Amino acid sequence: MMVYFPDNIFTRILFNSLVEEEQKKIKFQSSSLLSQSISQEENSIALIPTLDIITHPELHFSSSTGISFDASLCNSFIYYEPGKDEIEKVNISGDISSMDVLLLKIFFKELYNSEPEIKLRPNLPDKTSENYFISGDENFRKRRYEKGISFSEEMIEIISAPYVNFILASKNKKLIEDYSAVLLTALESLDYNSESHYSFDTASSEFIKKNMVSVVYDFSEQDIVGIKELVQLPYFHGYTNEIVDLKLV
Repeated sequence: MMVYFPDNIFTRILFNSLVEEEQKKIKFQSSSLLSQSISQEENSIALIPTLDIITHPELHFSSSTGISFDASLCNSFIYYEPGKDEIEKVNISGDISSMDVLLLKIFFKELYNSEPEIKLRPNLPDKTSENYFISGDENFRKRRYEKGISFSEEMIEIISAPYVNFILASKNKKLIEDYSAVLLTALESLDYNSESHYSFDTASSEFIKKNMVSVVYDFSEQDIVGIKELVQLPYFHGYTNEIVDLKLV
């Protein structure tokens, strides 16, 4: 069996809680590649961006494990250009997936009734003076997050439920059942405060530790509500023709 994780601080904390035998099965990938990998491989499973189930309806996903945010700490932040009232362009950078782009479009429609140009900027400058959406660990390097707005807080405002960023998915239902049990067992010994998790400066590391209580790996009913609300948004905004049929395991 092959297991794929997106490469960010939240998955590395989860990875570090696994026994060595399970760690050897895991390959870290860009978020944009995860769903494609498990669609092409029968005996594989991954933590994929939640909205990937819209374009990969063949996938089943776990009702018990994933990564959900219910407060300010999250994997993505928005940064606004100072002194600008109108937003004509938003640069995106970091570990970007199609989910990020789609939700960013929906976010600006919902809150600002606008459709800014979204431009990929792979090379992130040390200091950003323009509008930016950054996904992944770059938010915590150079303490960028201090000048950003949590994307999870914005999405929670829109869907009135936790923001489920990643779900455990596979073509194989039995794999989901078995690996969900592996992760739930690992979570029993998970220690957010271990210094081995963090490679950021002291301020960023302490910010994450302090707020990890709002990061959920073992789903409750509210997280499932969050998933259902999230996958309806593209339909209500005309990006899809129907609401996806969720294959919960």
